Amino acid sequence: MGETKMHPIDAWNSVQNFYVQNLSTAYAHHFMISTAVDEVLKILADPAANADTKEAMTLMVKLAGAKFIYDDIGAWLETEYLSAYQAQMLRDGIEQLLG
Repeated sequence: MGETKMHPIDAWNSVQNFYVQNLSTAYAHHFMISTAVDEVLKILADPAANADTKEAMTLMVKLAGAKFIYDDIGAWLETEYLSAYQAQMLRDGIEQLLG
């Protein structure tokens, strides 16, 4: 079966849609995490906050951060931002947090 060639503009547009989608998702994740971290930092800085609440909020931030990385572990490994050893450390860390 013969290959069909895509017009260069169509090829450009199809790639751009992918990157725009990834960019918007990354921005949404950044907003959610930074907003959550700001709120957690307020709780941690509050001397009146319960120690158990502070511990739970700290655990939540660690677990949420690990989950964001783990959900896209293939991309982290493919781009060599993480090694296989580091990915295993992440998995072990998540299991320890869920302990």
